[in-house]
Amino acid sequence: MSLDKKKEAELFYEKAVELHKEHKKEQAIEYIEKSIKINQEINYLPGLAETIYYEGIIYHETGHDVEKALNFFEEALRLFRKINDEKGIGKALYNIGWTYRDIGKLEKALEYTKENLALQEKIGDEDRTAWAHVSIGWVYTARKEYDLAEEEYQKSIEIFEKRKDDKGLAFTLRFRATNLKHNEELQKALKYFQECLKLFEKIENKWQMALTLNEIAEIYEEEKNNEQAIEYYEQMLSICEELEKTDVVLNILKHLKETSLKINNQEKAKEYTRKLRKASEGNSVN
Repeated sequence: MSLDKKKEAELFYEKAVELHKEHKKEQAIEYIEKSIKINQEINYLPGLAETIYYEGIIYHETGHDVEKALNFFEEALRLFRKINDEKGIGKALYNIGWTYRDIGKLEKALEYTKENLALQEKIGDEDRTAWAHVSIGWVYTARKEYDLAEEEYQKSIEIFEKRKDDKGLAFTLRFRATNLKHNEELQKALKYFQECLKLFEKIENKWQMALTLNEIAEIYEEEKNNEQAIEYYEQMLSICEELEKTDVVLNILKHLKETSLKINNQEKAKEYTRKLRKASEGNSVN
């Protein structure tokens, strides 16, 4: 094996990761495919498995082509099994399960997520065991088996609390809240959305704060408490303006205008119309 070629493949891989983090998906795909090609040429299976897996991540996370992502994950799994890389096998199983859930093949999703859980428990990786429980719970939520989903989220929460993992706990609480929301247990859902909002604030993840504020606002709106919904949508608007999420800002302003009209608050509706016009022109809403 050429060490120079191996190093070149690693550099292309690192560049692909960097570009993916910058949301430059086409360039990221270009560099990861260069890395894959070199790993194939030198028959370096660990590098080939990892780069094929990462191409799946790019396609899946960008929504570029979920079916194609699945193909990459399955090929990576085959290679990870071939070289007996248990961590690689686990992360491939996790993403295959998640992807099957995304495309609605829930039996297959459950099969892979449960296989991943068994592997992580065997390895003794608490963090990945917790996330395996989350992934199984999310499949049960999709199957409308809400009680089974709740059991999985609770197991995950116990692990994250033990590990003092605020990030894992925040995301799991939101999955639990979403599960309760789908089961029309809105007050319980609201409680857990509020809890995870505090945690996202603690770890300074503003985008996840914005998404959670949206969930809270939707519950208040569903309960016909439009004034409270507006309050949370406005908090979300402030964060999205700061993060320069222009499309999201426009959608929130449109919704705020419509919600204000529902409660016959003409002044607020006019204010949001003005802000919407400014945002559409590329200016700050303030």
